Amino acid sequence: MQTMNNENDILNELIKPDSRCSVFHITLKSLSEKLEKINLNDNIPKEISEQIRICKKLCLYSYFVYEFATVGEELSYLAIETALKERLRLFYLDGFEFKNLESGLIQKEKPHSLPHFESLLRNDILKFMGAEGFFKRGINMYDLMNWAIEKEILKESFKGQGAVVKDLRNFAAHPSGRSINIPWNAIDSLARNVSLINSLFREKL
Repeated sequence: MQTMNNENDILNELIKPDSRCSVFHITLKSLSEKLEKINLNDNIPKEISEQIRICKKLCLYSYFVYEFATVGEELSYLAIETALKERLRLFYLDGFEFKNLESGLIQKEKPHSLPHFESLLRNDILKFMGAEGFFKRGINMYDLMNWAIEKEILKESFKGQGAVVKDLRNFAAHPSGRSINIPWNAIDSLARNVSLINSLFREKL
């Protein structure tokens, strides 16, 4: 097993291209050019745009660490979940009903930010009651996608993708048995996910 004995060895390893990239004729320039075509619109909230920025960087750095492209692709599914939750929060500015499992009382909460909304959803004492009959089982990717289509936030063309996105998101969060994707394919998936996120925020909210 090769060991790196000094700082120069470590630095040299960091800037050494992954040999697997040459098999698919992948260069740093070609990765950069492909990623430059993937852009979020100006209406995307900061938290989500930061997640996608990290996804793009990981895909770019796959030139040095081949597996990074797969990690970037997987994280983009988590970004979709974040975007759907934020779109839900913004749609119901009057707030949501939660049942306090200790008191049995229904309380209305108006989350002022996405982190606040997510903290309420993670609260074991509160059960999310949904809005207008949605999400009675709690929030999941499948129902979030269907809700967005029902409310005409997403186009009908996205119908049927909820289950796929849900499975891929769950795989990203629990990647047992992960297979390594070719960087080109990972970037194509990232582009599709960014397109979905852009569709959620076509207008400034």
